[in-house]
Amino acid sequence: MSDKTELQTEASATEGLSSTEGASLSDLLCAGKELKNSMIDRLQDFWGTYTTLQVTKRYTPETVLKDAIYGIGISISNERYSGADGFDRFKKELAEYLNT
Repeated sequence: MSDKTELQTEASATEGLSSTEGASLSDLLCAGKELKNSMIDRLQDFWGTYTTLQVTKRYTPETVLKDAIYGIGISISNERYSGADGFDRFKKELAEYLNT
């Protein structure tokens, strides 16, 4: 695929996803290189807090796992997956995505 074609594909994949309302997790993940780069930046910021927060030293392995899942969700769409309701939505959508 040429660079131009790849850019056009990415542009059409992200078109209309400025608001994530109504988009499936699969739609969001097809947004291309731009989403991947922002996901990496957001995940680095998220995990960076683990070295600065004292409370994380008391976390159980289960809490760290749930935080990892939450971090992935908010790195995809903070608007859609932040907070307790967003975490529940992401877990549900992730399970559906993985089972397809």
